[in-house]
Amino acid sequence: EMIRSGTSVFDKEELIRFKDGRTSWGSTSRIPLRNEEGKIMGGLVITWDVTDRKNAQLEIEMNDKLMGNVLSNLPVLLYKLDNIGKIQFITGKGLDVLGLKEADLVGKSYFKLYPEIKPVLEEDLKDEGYSFSQIVDGREFRHIIFSNKMTTGGFSGIAFEVDASKIL
Repeated sequence: EMIRSGTSVFDKEELIRFKDGRTSWGSTSRIPLRNEEGKIMGGLVITWDVTDRKNAQLEIEMNDKLMGNVLSNLPVLLYKLDNIGKIQFITGKGLDVLGLKEADLVGKSYFKLYPEIKPVLEEDLKDEGYSFSQIVDGREFRHIIFSNKMTTGGFSGIAFEVDASKIL
């Protein structure tokens, strides 16, 4: 196709199936080679293995779908705070259970909701993050907060209802 059309293709990801059943992902660029008269005489094809990157991307996409399903159907919250504790993003069915609304929380200080957490977040969080419980109408919600200092800064958290009667 490249030789027929004379069109270059850059960084096209392709699934490669080997005769022995293995598969990998390649990123391929194809460039037509022309002689002095401009006639296509062949092509330069460069392919490099991007299997690890592509598999990581597909894993992230699958996890995003899974998390979306969890957030839509279970009493779970997912939130992101900036460096000073302002809520940048909060979503999940847990908002309904807690009687909260996303529009009322985004831009507000997380520390007004949970003042006891401010000193903890001002310290260096360990890799395992920080966890605390909240009781609302007799229901326990477990919060786990992690630092995003290696990526975007600020903090990410998840909260979920803990119901010991449903644990296997």
